[in-house]
Amino acid sequence: MNSPRFLWSAVIAGAGLVWASVSPAALITRSNEGAANVGGLDNVALDGTAAQTTLAWGGHPGRINDGNTDGAFGGNSVIHTLDMLNADGQVWVADPSSTTTAGDDGLALDINTAAKASPQFGEDVTGRQFVEVRLDGTYDIYEIALFNRTDCCQMRTGNFRLSIRSEGSEVVGADVHTGGTNVDSDWSVLDDAGAPLGRGSVVRFELIGGVNTEGNPIINMAEIQVFGEVVEVPQGEIANSISEFSGVQGQDGWHYGYRSYEHGVSPVDYDPAADFVPFPQDWWNGSAWDFPGGDVPWTTLAPESAHPNGPNNTPPGEQWAIRRWVADELPISVDGLIQYALRAENTGCGSGTTVSLHRNGVQIDSLTVGNDAVGLETEVETEIAPGDIFDLALTPEGSDGDRGDGCDGSLFSMRIIALASEGDADDDGDGLTNQEESLHGTDPNNPDTDGDGLTDGAEVHIYGTNPLVADTDGDGLSDGFEVTISGTDPLNRDTDGDGFTDGQEVALGTDPLDPDDNLFTAEI
Repeated sequence: MNSPRFLWSAVIAGAGLVWASVSPAALITRSNEGAANVGGLDNVALDGTAAQTTLAWGGHPGRINDGNTDGAFGGNSVIHTLDMLNADGQVWVADPSSTTTAGDDGLALDINTAAKASPQFGEDVTGRQFVEVRLDGTYDIYEIALFNRTDCCQMRTGNFRLSIRSEGSEVVGADVHTGGTNVDSDWSVLDDAGAPLGRGSVVRFELIGGVNTEGNPIINMAEIQVFGEVVEVPQGEIANSISEFSGVQGQDGWHYGYRSYEHGVSPVDYDPAADFVPFPQDWWNGSAWDFPGGDVPWTTLAPESAHPNGPNNTPPGEQWAIRRWVADELPISVDGLIQYALRAENTGCGSGTTVSLHRNGVQIDSLTVGNDAVGLETEVETEIAPGDIFDLALTPEGSDGDRGDGCDGSLFSMRIIALASEGDADDDGDGLTNQEESLHGTDPNNPDTDGDGLTDGAEVHIYGTNPLVADTDGDGLSDGFEVTISGTDPLNRDTDGDGFTDGQEVALGTDPLDPDDNLFTAEI
C-alpha cells in the first residue's frame, strides 16, 4: 500500500527544515511490496559495513546487509540487540576477521562475525539503540527498504528515526511509525518523481528515545536495502584561472568583476553577493575584460595580466579586480589546495600590489609583491564545499603600503586542486585509508591499533587477522609474533595439528610447526 504522507527534514545548523531537494508530496512509502527500485539501481548496502549499538542472541550486524531478507530468526538473517541501551560507548561492527565468541549477554555467537569498536567520528552512542549500514562511499540515495522479522516481535521495528548521514552528522531523516504502528513484513521509502532522498554515506535506523512500539529497546530486523548511485569525488585540478579564462561569465565556474573599496572604512571581509560587481558584457573586448572608454577606471582582467583601480583615480575610486571561482558543480565537499601567484608587470615604477584570497567573502590569506617581475607563489589548504565562492582580488596596496602610485599592472592567477578525500587519506601510514579505519573501527592515528606488532593494513589486507585483537586465534601468541617470529598461522590455534596450541608449544619449547614434536613425543 502506498502512502504520500512521509516528510523528510534536513538538519541545517541545528534547525529542522523541510528537505529542499525533494518534493514532500512526491515522497511515498510502500508496505509489503518489497523494494520498488524503479531505476534498476544496485543495492549498495551489500558492499557496506554494518554496525549496531548492542548485540544479543547471536544477531550480529552483518545480517542486516547480507542479501538475505528471510524474516525468521532461525534463518540466521535477523539482527538482535540487547534488551537494554548501549552502556559502554562502543558499537558492534561486522568484521569477517573477528573471532569474537560471545555477545554482550554472554551468549554464543557465530564465529567470525563481529567485533567491538569505537563509533565513527567520536559519536557518543551511550544510552542509544540503533543499527546502521556504512556504505563504501558517498551515494545519492533513491530508496531505502527495511525487511522486518516475521516469525514474531514485529513491533520492535516501530517508533524509529530513519536517516541518511554523512561525516558523523544527519543529512536528512524522519520519525517513522511513531503512533503505535510498526513495519509489516517490509517497508520502503522513495521519491515518486525519481529524485534522490539525500546524499550520504550511512543509513541509520534508530529507536526514538531508545524504545520501540513494543515498549522495550530491542531491534529485530532482517535487512536494510539501499538503492543509490555513487557520487564521484573529484581529485586533482578542478579550476585554473589561466587555462579556463573566457569572456563568458560563469563558464567553468569563473566570474569576473570588481569590488569597490575605501581604505580605512571598508572591512577586509565582505558580502560576496552584494559587494561583488560582475563586469558588464560590453567590457569584454575579445581578449580581456576592460572598461571600453579607454580611461578611468583602469580595472582590467586578462588571462593573467590585470590592473586594479587605485584611490587616486576618482571617480570611481579604489576597485579590486577579482577572479572568482564558484564550486557550483562540485558534488561533495573535498579537502582543497588553493595555489595562487602574483608578480609585477609594471616593473619600472610603483611599489607593487597585493592579492587577497577570500572564501565566501572571508579573507583566508594574502600576498604582497613589490616591484618584482619574478614574484611569489603560495598555497593554502581549505575545505571546498559545493557552492563555495573563492575570490582572488588584486588590490593596489604596495609593499610600502602605498595604494595610489598608479603603477599597479600585475600578473596574478589561481589554481584550485581537490586533494584526496579524508576517506582516501592514510593519516597513520598503516596501509588502511581513513575510511577503511572507520569501517573496521581501528584508530586512524595509530598504525597498530591492537599493539600486536602488525600494522592495521597488514592485518586486514595481507594476513586476514583482526586489527582490534592482538591474538586473533586465541592461541596465546600475538599475531605479530606468529607472523614474524614463530612462523605459525595467526588464524589457526594449532598450526601443526598435533593437539597443542601454538602458544602451548612455544611455552613448552616444542616446535609448533612440527606435529611430531610436542609434549607427548618429548616425554617418550
